[in-house]
Amino acid sequence: MDKLLAHNIHWKIISFLIASLLWLFVINTQNPMQPLDIKDIPLEIIGLAQIEEKGFSILNIEDLLNLDIDAKVQGQRLDLDYLVANRSSLINASINLTPYATDLNPNTGTSERSVPITLEFAVDGIVIEDYSPKSMYVTFETEDNRIYPIDYQIQGKEDSQYMTLDPVIKVTEVEISGPESAMERISWVIVDINVDEFSEDTLNYTLPVIALDEHGFEIDGLTKTPENVEVILPIGKKKVVPLEAQFTGSLPSGYIHTNTIVTPSEITIVGKEEIIDNIHSIPLNAISLNTLVTNTTKQVDFIMPDGVEYLDRIESNAVVTIEIKQINTYDFVIDTADLNFNIIGLGSNLKYSITQPTIIVQLGGVAETLLLFDTEHMLVDLNLTGLEVG
Repeated sequence: MDKLLAHNIHWKIISFLIASLLWLFVINTQNPMQPLDIKDIPLEIIGLAQIEEKGFSILNIEDLLNLDIDAKVQGQRLDLDYLVANRSSLINASINLTPYATDLNPNTGTSERSVPITLEFAVDGIVIEDYSPKSMYVTFETEDNRIYPIDYQIQGKEDSQYMTLDPVIKVTEVEISGPESAMERISWVIVDINVDEFSEDTLNYTLPVIALDEHGFEIDGLTKTPENVEVILPIGKKKVVPLEAQFTGSLPSGYIHTNTIVTPSEITIVGKEEIIDNIHSIPLNAISLNTLVTNTTKQVDFIMPDGVEYLDRIESNAVVTIEIKQINTYDFVIDTADLNFNIIGLGSNLKYSITQPTIIVQLGGVAETLLLFDTEHMLVDLNLTGLEVG
């Protein structure tokens, strides 16, 4: 029996070794180690906020933003397939500017540093053989901030009837920040308008703000606020129309709506003639009166009809002031001798006389109106129909 068991153990060990060799053979045959080139890995910039907090900009920020990393790696085929299928979450290339922020101060001026680029793979067994670039020269420069008027440049077919139109740019100024040397190069800030893209059906476009140097070349690496502006080409008929406030509901009991002020009170609109001729005002979004008990100011959007644009350089809303006053009541004691009576239904053989020297009239309204009350314009209807002598 012991000899049999010993003999079986030997066979089991041999079987295990054979199985292991077969497993290694299959793994290396079906899932071999192989090289792979991975291109265009986006670069994550870390610490840019800390640099900006110190009052500095990156002069060559566009180079960083547009930089892609290429890598040569090696790994088993299944791991590489998984890596490629999930590259956005498993591959990270980054450049960390945070350590350099501590060295920056107002006296630093312009400085250039070689900053290493880190490449990481979130898959075990992947070997990075090489990647490029491994570092990047970064130029730190004091940041400047200025406000520029927005001009325009028109292009299009020379015979276009729209070439002579003056476009309306809704935002007239742009705030630009960036490295001092780049800011010094700014000669002109424009939107580039191609009139061939406009028509009576397409009156407006949103276009990017462009900063140009003295030679007409765009300057990169700048931050613009806003980056894009709305441009309207006034094609069609123009018309000045009032803005009309609209209301829903009613004021609580005891209050009266005395006046409405809309600022601006009117705007200039443009569009096809057949549309513009039928527009007599531009309504505003309705304001609910249900809970208002004091003078109230609200900013309310325009309701622009389709195919119509406004040319005023303002936001698409108006300020509506609603004047509200509390209703007061007052008892007026009036001499009947001062009243004008309108006698109704007096018999032809009868006469009348007023024996009551005064009457009390209770009126409700705002105080200013009640103070203007005058009996001179008060007419009293006196209905004597069916009355006899007495």
